[in-house]
Amino acid sequence: MCLFIDEIQYLKDDEFEALITAIHRVNQKGLPVTLFAIKNKNIDITSVQEAYPVFEKSLDDSFFKVRYDRAAPKEKEFMLAMVACGEVPCTIAQVANKMNTNMKSISPLRVILHFGF
Repeated sequence: MCLFIDEIQYLKDDEFEALITAIHRVNQKGLPVTLFAIKNKNIDITSVQEAYPVFEKSLDDSFFKVRYDRAAPKEKEFMLAMVACGEVPCTIAQVANKMNTNMKSISPLRVILHFGF
């Protein structure tokens, strides 16, 4: 989730409390959340494009790193095989090929990574 709020200084206390609560709930679910709060400057596409590399790096350094670090060795192998595909989308057949195995044997890993990771 990415929130862009212009003139954040004008939020009322109850609105600010609701915003913080929402961010906290998203964070509890382990989902990435970023808040861009701007004071006295309108957000435009150029601002978003300039901020994107910093945002992407913060995801890599925190959200994705935590998930990778807690993955089991086979789950890490699966993720690295996906990266090795070099194209999007990467099919389960391509992943199996990169892992030198068959699709049936890695299907449970795919489910874990997709739904429960």
